[in-house]
Amino acid sequence: MPINFILVDTNIWHFTYVKPKEQDFVKIHDLATKFLSKVLSDNTIKITITNYQIAEIIELLRKNQVEVEKRRRLLNDFKKDKFLNKDFKEVADVENPLYPWILREGKKPIKIE
Repeated sequence: MPINFILVDTNIWHFTYVKPKEQDFVKIHDLATKFLSKVLSDNTIKITITNYQIAEIIELLRKNQVEVEKRRRLLNDFKKDKFLNKDFKEVADVENPLYPWILREGKKPIKIE
């Protein structure tokens, strides 16, 4: 069975692990959680990730007061075969699994109408 490799944006990890602070963003948190759950349970998909992104995710979750034990479990999960730790030299086509939401680093998500 062929393996597909994907990248998962840091914001998707954030929206999966952090509770929404505003009612307007409940839907985006739900979409992120469903997407990540599907990816994590699919044996034909491996998640590629860099050391930098792992640090970024753990730090983002720490800043949002996600429990230490939950962060520790996630860090251990990143060591499993589901993940391929790699440094990237080029960028592939990007697909937004949270459409119609657009995620922007350090800013509130926006919804395309």
